[in-house]
Amino acid sequence: MRNSAIFGVCGSIGKSLLANLVNKSKKNSNKLYCYDNNEENLFYLKKKYNNQKNVLFSYLDIRNYTECLKSLKNIDVVYHVAAMKHVEICEYSPIEAINTNALGTENLINASRENKVKKFIYASTDKAVNPTNVMGTSKLLAEKLVTAANLNNGGGTSYSTVRFGNVLGSTGSIIPLLKKNFFNNENLTLTDKKMSRFIMSMSKAVDLIIKCEKLMKGGEVFIIKMKALLIKDLIDVLANELAKKYNKKVLKIKIIGKQYGEKLYEELMNEEEIRRSYELKDYIVILPAYGE
Repeated sequence: MRNSAIFGVCGSIGKSLLANLVNKSKKNSNKLYCYDNNEENLFYLKKKYNNQKNVLFSYLDIRNYTECLKSLKNIDVVYHVAAMKHVEICEYSPIEAINTNALGTENLINASRENKVKKFIYASTDKAVNPTNVMGTSKLLAEKLVTAANLNNGGGTSYSTVRFGNVLGSTGSIIPLLKKNFFNNENLTLTDKKMSRFIMSMSKAVDLIIKCEKLMKGGEVFIIKMKALLIKDLIDVLANELAKKYNKKVLKIKIIGKQYGEKLYEELMNEEEIRRSYELKDYIVILPAYGE
């Protein structure tokens, strides 16, 4: 029997990962422990899986080390997808972002080591590459903590990272926001005509996490191959499709300027990482620098 734990289960990726793992667990007696500090969403998610006796939900804040330690007893695999994710919120609450994204990750790392967890998978973001904002910087620090956890690891835990682009349909991502503008008859907002982002589907994001868990040895950063997309093109297509579907006029696009902490474009890896990266069919794997 292999028990797993998801931290940040109420987020978009957490919920999709849960659905994927529940589907797999129907064939065995593995237990799946689900944690989040969003009480309301945790309540409704628990209701949804009420008939799944092997899926257990608890309220937990990863900034509380004592609770992290207790939560990981008899756990084999940790999926860490909990984070403060919104750039603007992190800019104005930097200490909270560091406490959650970096120190919270360190709590889970140490708790995993103490409980002799076998595998630890951390979900990061392309904003951690050459970061220009607090969110990206805190996620980069968390990535470094995860990689470094493999050094002199007496507990036998392997720690690896998956690095995402923008996940379509996730909480706070562009499509739900544009739909909200559209149905409220508001102008569709665009920060800059030159702004681009790496885009991936929710299913691809979850596939990357599952693939990482199977392939990881410890210390790697896994990145799915993605194409960059101009946000203006995405807005144009979405505006026209919504207008056709609901028989409404195409709303105007309002240029609002680059927001505090935003980058015009993201990167999948930095120059130093390129020299120790390897290309697989659908993925790029960056090996840890300490293995050289």
